[in-house]
Amino acid sequence: MAVTVTFKANRSGIRQIARSPEVLRLLEKRADRVRDAAVALAPVESGTYKRSFKTYSFLTQYGGFQRGMATVVNEAPYAAAVEFGNARRRGEHVLARALASLAVTS
Repeated sequence: MAVTVTFKANRSGIRQIARSPEVLRLLEKRADRVRDAAVALAPVESGTYKRSFKTYSFLTQYGGFQRGMATVVNEAPYAAAVEFGNARRRGEHVLARALASLAVTS
């Protein structure tokens, strides 16, 4: 026997959900998956770039209310050159490819 649950969303409830610890943990888990995919795709010369991927989760004011957010960054000093390229090298687009690979499989 199927059970159907319905609810009427209201702004207060959505705002409460958006900043809940459960949503923040879910965002962290997703960000960790993107980070792990980026590490797997990262080019290795010295290993610094590959070791420099980090995830951060936090509450932020966005769209008029506080909500959870997670980011994946690479803190190597030359991360932008690896990701986007420069006069000496073609961009690898590691983070973009990592995110795209998970969008297809998730």
